[in-house]
Amino acid sequence: RFYLAEKQQSAEAAADRCGAPPKFKTEGAAWLAQQAVVSVGRSGHNARRETELLDLFGADALVAAPVTDENGEPHELVVFFDRNAEKLPPETAVRLPLLLMTRYLSSRVYQSKLWRARRSLESVLDNTGIDIYVNDFNTHDILYVNESMAAPYGGKEQFLGKKCWQILFPGQNGPCDFCPQEKIADEDGNPTRVYTWDYQRPFDGAWFRVFSAAFQWEDGRMAHVVSSADITDNKQ
Repeated sequence: RFYLAEKQQSAEAAADRCGAPPKFKTEGAAWLAQQAVVSVGRSGHNARRETELLDLFGADALVAAPVTDENGEPHELVVFFDRNAEKLPPETAVRLPLLLMTRYLSSRVYQSKLWRARRSLESVLDNTGIDIYVNDFNTHDILYVNESMAAPYGGKEQFLGKKCWQILFPGQNGPCDFCPQEKIADEDGNPTRVYTWDYQRPFDGAWFRVFSAAFQWEDGRMAHVVSSADITDNKQ
């Protein structure tokens, strides 16, 4: 049988189905994380951790490989096991597939963690009370916009595939005359400082204190982040 034990809960479920003890001790998981591939057959000479692993899956033999994250922490466990040791393929037959599979899964674990981290960051940015958008420094294409910035213009989907001046100033044919980019980057295109300015939104008259800065986007290109706070009450 083949089993992918995802975290402790799934491993426990597998153990329950096999009628084995439902827990693999924490130090055993740490030991597994240090192994590339573990091949164990039940005998009278098994080490304690080997016996615990066999008991967890109710197996007489198994070949296992840990899936670790970027910090080397165990995340999942890929296991070939059987209650009949003679039916299990030899380690040499499954070692390479196991290593390839665990490398692939490790990359997926890392990508999943990045995705969750990005979602968490976006949730924070959507709830700061500050309007934020990011555009490509050279093409002015929108790269990111948060909820509060997008809401008055019809939502985030209205910004996708648009240049900043196209969505903020409909009918305009090019970049704004007052664009502060020359104030936030030097002649070589390197970021210099945060530039602060006030801006009045044309369709509702609301006033904003705007902060513009240049920085390097996730793919290496130069980008322009614009954040603004509503100061209409202060202007009245």
